[in-house]
Amino acid sequence: MKKVLLILLAAPQLLIAQTTLIPDANFEQKLVALGIDNVVNGSVLTASAAAVTDLDVSASNISNLTGIEAFTSLTYLNCGDNHLSNLNVTPILTLQELECYGNTLTTLNLTANTSLHYLDAYSNQISSLDVTHNPGLQYLGLDENNLTSLNVTLNTNLQELHVGSNLLTSIDISHNAALTQLVAYGNNLSSINISANPALEVLKLGLNQITSIDLTHAVNLKELRINNNLLTTLSIAQSPLLTQINCQGNRLTSLDLRNGNNINFILTNNGAQFNQGLSCISVDNPAYSSTNWGINFHETATYSANCLLSTDSPLLQMIAIYPNPSNGKIFINTPDLIKIDTITVSDLNGRIIKQVKPNGISEQTELDLTGVNQGVYFASIESDKGKLNTKIILK
Repeated sequence: MKKVLLILLAAPQLLIAQTTLIPDANFEQKLVALGIDNVVNGSVLTASAAAVTDLDVSASNISNLTGIEAFTSLTYLNCGDNHLSNLNVTPILTLQELECYGNTLTTLNLTANTSLHYLDAYSNQISSLDVTHNPGLQYLGLDENNLTSLNVTLNTNLQELHVGSNLLTSIDISHNAALTQLVAYGNNLSSINISANPALEVLKLGLNQITSIDLTHAVNLKELRINNNLLTTLSIAQSPLLTQINCQGNRLTSLDLRNGNNINFILTNNGAQFNQGLSCISVDNPAYSSTNWGINFHETATYSANCLLSTDSPLLQMIAIYPNPSNGKIFINTPDLIKIDTITVSDLNGRIIKQVKPNGISEQTELDLTGVNQGVYFASIESDKGKLNTKIILK
């Protein structure tokens, strides 16, 4: 009789041990909707939770995910677009894909989730994250957080790294040869080294403080967004697949776009506008770029097969061209007495309209375009101090 009584007294405890606490009613309601639970009563059968391999509770107005620890067989978890400030996935050793974007997480412990290969945690408040225990990571999405540093040197399988809108001052991707996408816009980066990343196809570095970038090894690059930085020179000559480039809002004086693929360039949301020191852009075919790009790519720059322009070119400061726009006669002043060899005026199709070869050194050279139709023309001025390409408007 005593043994029977003991068993009866222990029975409630056995029943309790078979359930897991789910304090958030919205979380449990979602479990009911998914057929994992039967009724909203503050708990779920532990066995039912442990049998689930894929769980999507995104956008369910959940504030507390307590109980997720019982889902020990999960390989995929999506709890994005909720109101979570904490998330404990440490007991879920089988986890391979985690989406927890759009919450208010400040920390995330993934040290036990060594099978993880996909993490999307954008739009949280995470200030630091240790991914050194996740060597299989292929996708790492951390846009719109508060990261000040990130170590991905052990994530050699990483293919996509998204860390836009954080507080990073540097990022080392020298050990990520498989990387195809790097999105790091809106940080405090002053430099970036991509020499060890020949597989890169997409590179987004806008809104930083980058002063220079070497794209010599970016042979597979298709899209480059490096707008609103501090670049003075930029060349994509070694990136034959590139068709999208946004380098607006820099300090460019030299831009070389001769990659042999200009004809396939996509102009929408791309260009080199707001680089006031840029007067000439080197392109594959000046006539094509003048006709098809025009002011949509840059407000005033001319297109040339070979620009010789830099902050060191004395022509930028020495030569004055006026009036421009003009009714026909244009004067070219060279107060520093440089020797102009040839002045060539071309239309938008690259056809030479007029060519002048001044004799000797003169402070002023007249360019008479009287009778030439109204429109936009390009003037190429070659001198003993270099070459200047500029735009002329006849009215």
